[in-house]
Amino acid sequence: MIRSIALIMGILAASLLTLVLPETATDAATQAVQVQDDQFSSDGITINAGDTVQWNWTGENQHSVISDTDLFASSVQTAGSFSFQFNSTGTYAYFCSVHGGPGGAGMSGTVTVQAAPTSTPQPSATPDEDETPSPTRTATPLATPAPTDTPLAGPAAVATSILETIPISAPVDAPGSAAAGASQLPSTGADPRTSPGAWLLVAALLGATGAIAITAAHASRRV
Repeated sequence: MIRSIALIMGILAASLLTLVLPETATDAATQAVQVQDDQFSSDGITINAGDTVQWNWTGENQHSVISDTDLFASSVQTAGSFSFQFNSTGTYAYFCSVHGGPGGAGMSGTVTVQAAPTSTPQPSATPDEDETPSPTRTATPLATPAPTDTPLAGPAAVATSILETIPISAPVDAPGSAAAGASQLPSTGADPRTSPGAWLLVAALLGATGAIAITAAHASRRV
């Protein structure tokens, strides 16, 4: 997401620079023309606006460079150079005052000035829009097992355990006694654990267990 926002901001910044910055002209240049005996090395040259023409004396005779419109003029000389910068478009005629005249007579020439080409600043390279940033991996927390409640053995469980330990065997009576005779009677199938005496014992054990639990609870609170 951050990378996509940075890409959009870069494109907008490049577009604004293209609209705000003015077009800049190319670097100005200097073009030379040789002033030879009774002629110029070129009777017509073409330059860009802002360029400079430099006339260099290479002959032995006296010559000059004079504009037909008196825009520029050099002295009559046999050596050295003369320069003039042309900032406006158009065609400018010139001549030598010793061996030529205005309108292209004799030793003369022209300078054609054209509009300078402009260069528009190019926006900086931006990442490919088709490039999709790879998703960021996030750590997945491991599942925590739910705690399992382990029921504590309460007084009822203790009582049940004690009750299950009570023997079911019937008492053995002496032979010939009334009880022995009674024991010969068919069994009714009664379980001693369901007798009132057994449940009284269970009740007593439950009470004792409850008292111990209450005492332990008070002791833990004090600590």
